[in-house]
Amino acid sequence: MPQDLIDFEILIVNYLDNTITPQEKIQLTEWVNSSKENKDYFLEMARVWEKSTIAMQDKTIAKKHIDKFFAHTKKKKRQTLFQWTIGSAAAIFLFLLGMQLLQPGMLFTNGMTTVVAENIKKQIILPDSSIVWLNAESTLKYPTTFNRSRNVILTGEAYFDIRKNEDNPFEVRTKNITIEVTGTTFLVTDKEDTPFTETVLESGKINLTINSSGEKTSMAPNQQLIYNRENKTTSLQTVDAADYTSWRKKSLVFENIQLKNVFTQLEKWYNIDIVCNNNKLLNIPVSFTLDSESIEDILDILQHVTSFEWAKNTNNTIIIK
Repeated sequence: MPQDLIDFEILIVNYLDNTITPQEKIQLTEWVNSSKENKDYFLEMARVWEKSTIAMQDKTIAKKHIDKFFAHTKKKKRQTLFQWTIGSAAAIFLFLLGMQLLQPGMLFTNGMTTVVAENIKKQIILPDSSIVWLNAESTLKYPTTFNRSRNVILTGEAYFDIRKNEDNPFEVRTKNITIEVTGTTFLVTDKEDTPFTETVLESGKINLTINSSGEKTSMAPNQQLIYNRENKTTSLQTVDAADYTSWRKKSLVFENIQLKNVFTQLEKWYNIDIVCNNNKLLNIPVSFTLDSESIEDILDILQHVTSFEWAKNTNNTIIIK
């Protein structure tokens, strides 16, 4: 075993024993974030803990899972370092939260994990190391382990960055559509309070099926499919996928972007609706960076740049005049 890996395993043990120094904690965090291999290794250990100490709260079962983990990674000689207790589980839970590797709002029932994003966006690491950004007021359900299949159920909106596995396709199912991929990045929106179900493909290829009719569509990058649930019609058009997917980032940078595309991102960023029927206004390009400003602050700035007025109605919808 490489010496550096041994050293970082010791750092993890120090953290579990609550003896880690602030400098060591920074060092461990940097190591985890420095490579995909390190993150995968840490995530696998996190999942051992997640399944054993959170879902089961059983130290005997936890020890069994850890034995399997080290046997699988051929590092069984290190297992004596890890004396798993409920206190240690609590320590690593806080550590994972701080690194955004686990999120509050996770529920474990019958081998399924349910993540609910109420008023904030959440990043989720799936069992195969695929990443999902779940938008506010959305729910994702998925198995605690991916064995023969990789299937998830979405309500609301999410951006998927799926790890490629041609032998085991990934499936996203909503109330109205089913999407199958092997490895790609795409956005899915299926909210109960809107009449449209939407998919935007950023990279790779996806096969989409309308659940009610069985209609199938293959999508290429920078294509958007909209399914109108009221009249049962679909439309496929070319778009700039970044205009629909940037909401998952910590900040938004607009450089000479038309207002119509800015409003699309603001709707997803703040989980609101923006109504503007002035096409001339919608085609005006603007440039700015959004970090932690409120929607009111952003609209106040934009209205001085583009000379529009805005108001918020009782349904939390922004009306642009």
